[in-house]
Amino acid sequence: MARALTCPSCHKTTYQDVENCPHCGTPFVGSVHDLPGSDTIPHAAGEQAFSVSACLLKTAAVVFRNFVPFVGIALLITAPVILIELVFDVPARYDALLQFINTLLSYLAMVAITYGTITDLRGHQTGIVHSLTNAAPSALSALGVGLLSGLMIMIVFVFSVMVAMTLTRAMAIPDGHPLSIVLMMVASIPGLIVFSMYWTAIPVRVVENLGIIKSLSRSKRLSEGERGKILAVFFVVFSVAMLPFFILFMTAVDDAAGALENGVTMSFQIGLYLVSAVSMVILSVAAAVTYHDLRLGKEGEGTENTAEIFE
Repeated sequence: MARALTCPSCHKTTYQDVENCPHCGTPFVGSVHDLPGSDTIPHAAGEQAFSVSACLLKTAAVVFRNFVPFVGIALLITAPVILIELVFDVPARYDALLQFINTLLSYLAMVAITYGTITDLRGHQTGIVHSLTNAAPSALSALGVGLLSGLMIMIVFVFSVMVAMTLTRAMAIPDGHPLSIVLMMVASIPGLIVFSMYWTAIPVRVVENLGIIKSLSRSKRLSEGERGKILAVFFVVFSVAMLPFFILFMTAVDDAAGALENGVTMSFQIGLYLVSAVSMVILSVAAAVTYHDLRLGKEGEGTENTAEIFE
């Protein structure tokens, strides 16, 4: 198998021995026979290490190329709940039901965006209808993956924090003391490690069509040895994804204050709806690209040899 080549311009991957990128036409440096992707050089898994910078660049490129369809997917799928909340005076007893429906629809959107991201990385165009059609069968299992991984992360976080709090009390450390803060920061490390293990579980479910437990196990294996880099990617992407919320709150301070005092206003709720869609796109694309690059580094292939849903 030829070694994968990543274009420095569009950041797409090709597995062909070519002198120019088949996606954007950018020439690769040197003769095709001198490239590391030449068939004269056997491929070995793990030779292309997972790179934080490359992952971030690919994420930015995919978001830029597909911003309109991906945000459209997020807005379209989550629209029913926001419309119900804006148009109808829903009794408080239905809040839990609406939250569950919104969570399920959000996972459907994440699956569709993941599908679109992998399709893009394979060098094909994606669209709203195509992504949604292929994502629908995986929505419930993706919800299961998300809930189970979230539960495990929460359990580890809570247990670690409880241990840290017990230590601070046993050592009679006052609240706000620097040592108390350090202990709490250390207590967050196990939860972050578990998070890094399962961040790519949904892309695994979408691409490899595995069950809930197997998706989690596969994600854990892919993350081995790269969890620090995965967290680095996440923190950068999370910071960018939170930027729309910061801008919203800074440009709508009055609405934000009114939302806290008198309930969410319509304009502020619509703003939250829009920036939440953008943030969902950024985080979903980053998780899918991380999965793609982990496979590329550990197994010598990205997503060319994937499940039948991509054929």
